[in-house]
Amino acid sequence: MIRNMARAIGIEGGALLPLLMSLAILATGFYIGHVSMDGVAADDPLDAVSVTDDAAFLALLWRFLIRNVGAALLYYSGVLTGGVSTLLAWGITSLYIGATFASASTNVGFSAAFASVMWYAPLEIFGLTLAATAGLYPISVVFRSAHGRGEAGQGAASSYLTTYLRATRVSIRVLLIAVAIIVAAAVLEAAIISLR
Repeated sequence: MIRNMARAIGIEGGALLPLLMSLAILATGFYIGHVSMDGVAADDPLDAVSVTDDAAFLALLWRFLIRNVGAALLYYSGVLTGGVSTLLAWGITSLYIGATFASASTNVGFSAAFASVMWYAPLEIFGLTLAATAGLYPISVVFRSAHGRGEAGQGAASSYLTTYLRATRVSIRVLLIAVAIIVAAAVLEAAIISLR
């Protein structure tokens, strides 16, 4: 199924590695963040209105879009840094997601914390994971290409640059899909919170 989705957006080979890396970073960061904050309550229990100051749909939507699309672009910046900024930013965000969920679970209980985000958070996290995947995609394609070639010298460097640039064009499609998913999640989140 993942391979068919990848082919549909023009990704051939090499897409599974950055996706698995993004998921591994998410899972590891979430776990570490959750464990480190398990049992720690926030000083002031947070609810949607106090966090956002305004529960109007458009105000919430704007806030969520700025935050999450900005984060997606930060994860995509790995295209410019050979994946380094994606690894760092996505790792830190994953720690934050785990820590905040642990704190929320301590404040209101796991079931209530999960119920408050279950309609939009999985979609939002999926979109962010795709953005991180897009940020790691070009370098993973080059590594995969280098492994198969075994070339050296100036011709190989030129070939790797061409491969990287071609993969970057493909990664932009993945980023656009990620942003579309993030926008849909933001609309859901703003609608749900404004109706509370």
